[in-house]
Amino acid sequence: MEETVVRSPDEAVQALRDCYCGNMLKLEQAGEVHSLREYLSGWLGGGRRRHDLEEALRAFHAEAEKLVETLCGALEDCPEQAARGAAAALEIILFYPPKQGKALDLSLAAMEGLSLPLIPHLERETAAGMVQRYRKRTPPRMMLPNQRTLFGRLKEQAELGRAT
Repeated sequence: MEETVVRSPDEAVQALRDCYCGNMLKLEQAGEVHSLREYLSGWLGGGRRRHDLEEALRAFHAEAEKLVETLCGALEDCPEQAARGAAAALEIILFYPPKQGKALDLSLAAMEGLSLPLIPHLERETAAGMVQRYRKRTPPRMMLPNQRTLFGRLKEQAELGRAT
């Protein structure tokens, strides 16, 4: 994991975007099957592919968590850019990753909880739009517990959040 020096919310959002793009590629590569033997090994006992995928997910989560913390600090330092920066980061965390397959989708859904500290920076209208899109993407009856928490916080922000 390379260290990225962040000076502004825009740079922090770009670092988060780069993190997601780079790590999605690593996850795809970690999950690739190169031979029938590797496929059977993974199917029967987890094997190296499963271990590689778990390691890639752990590294991805740690890097994304650190970048979200950095972004929150940048948003506090530049309140005039906070709403735009938080919205851009939430866009990446909640809506960027395309469907990958059940196991990986569950891992990415778990990572959505990283976005909780960004929600208070959203403007009401932006939060309301995200509530609608999130509900459409993940119906409430299908949400994991962390997604229900996230969805509830987005709804609260849409009702009580920052006015534009």
